[in-house]
Amino acid sequence: MWYGTSPSFYIVIADQLTELTYTAISLTQGTIYYFKVQAQNSEGYGDFSNEISALAAQPPDKPNAPATVWSNDYIYVFWAAPEDNGAEITSYTILIRGSDLVTYYTELTSCDGSQ
Repeated sequence: MWYGTSPSFYIVIADQLTELTYTAISLTQGTIYYFKVQAQNSEGYGDFSNEISALAAQPPDKPNAPATVWSNDYIYVFWAAPEDNGAEITSYTILIRGSDLVTYYTELTSCDGSQ
């Protein structure tokens, strides 16, 4: 098993493996790692597999509850960004709970301020 942080430079992270899985540990969050595998038998080494890349990241943390400011014709909703855990946060979804206190809406047109 070989890995690297660029597709042109690899180092061996494990050899003489007999299992078909490997767990890479002590990786740096937010770093893209490249992996490839090479098989060996009594006749020598085969060709390398195609490489794969993986971003060492996890889903972002849960944001803290948002705050609001009410005006005569709008509600301003704001929050602090949570930890991104290695991958840039690309969007947020705001859910609006309906007057039945059970149903949630993502369309802002459902929030006319009357409920």
